[in-house]
Amino acid sequence: MAAPTHADFAAARKRLERAQRILLLTHVGPDSDAIGSLLGMAHLLWAAGKDVVAACADPAPEYTRFLTGIETVTANPSGVFDLVMALDAADLGRVGGLGTRFAAEIQIVVDHHITNPGFGAVNLIDPNAASTAELITTHLDDLGLTLNASAAECLLAGVVGDTQGFRTPSTTPATLAAAQQLVAAGANLSRAIDLSLHTRSFAIVRLWGEGLSRLKLQDGIAWALLPMAARKAAGYSGNGDADLVNLLSTIREASIVIMMTERQDGRIKISWRSRPGVNVGTLAAAFGGGGHAQAAGAEVDGPLEAAEQRILAATRQLLSR
Repeated sequence: MAAPTHADFAAARKRLERAQRILLLTHVGPDSDAIGSLLGMAHLLWAAGKDVVAACADPAPEYTRFLTGIETVTANPSGVFDLVMALDAADLGRVGGLGTRFAAEIQIVVDHHITNPGFGAVNLIDPNAASTAELITTHLDDLGLTLNASAAECLLAGVVGDTQGFRTPSTTPATLAAAQQLVAAGANLSRAIDLSLHTRSFAIVRLWGEGLSRLKLQDGIAWALLPMAARKAAGYSGNGDADLVNLLSTIREASIVIMMTERQDGRIKISWRSRPGVNVGTLAAAFGGGGHAQAAGAEVDGPLEAAEQRILAATRQLLSR
């Protein structure tokens, strides 16, 4: 997917200017960039006088609940919309049931995943951006939007989350420039890093303990399982791994780490992380998912133990090439 052109941004701006009631969508199992981009765009459009509904099929993760406007995010948007925009979703399937419901109405897609096929009428997809929040921030003028403190707070959480505090290889001078722009607009960098990356609830830490107790390492691959029973034992009500995969990615002996999390619907969420030079994005794509070279994900059918064997076999094959 080529980077969006000036004409692409002009087309998106025209559609935004014409629309009055706008629906914003993001991906299931949302992370900091998903919720930060969703709410950041909502604040930008509210400031422009638009009637905006922000929606996600799954609840926002606990570490994003400090963001202004988080209480407005809904799982069941209603009414008629002039424009529907998808944010940080690598494909239509990642939007979940809301993607199915509004598929024909999605006009604008804003994303940074290299595997995104472009499922909107206007596609603003730039894999060079470290996060969708960075992409939005960099092109505010192109979209005719004016930054405010609430939007900056949300967008900075997205930038910080997807770069793990500016530590991922995707971090570029443009990423740092976007962060500087957001801080200048009123966002608090130390607060964003602390609440997005370092502060966790007791239930999340217990969930990590459940996952770490199941951690294995073999042939350069570290992996852990989180069955529904483990989530219940931890008292964790979320659908994901609460970013445990990013903790696993610090294991020195592993070229690839994998989290396999059983969802309430019986599907298994797979998250891969890898060292530079090992492209797990292609591996995720083979299972119907996508993402980046060093961070990707997919969902597969259960049961968990059978999924574990399929995923490990494919991952070992990737490392043997």
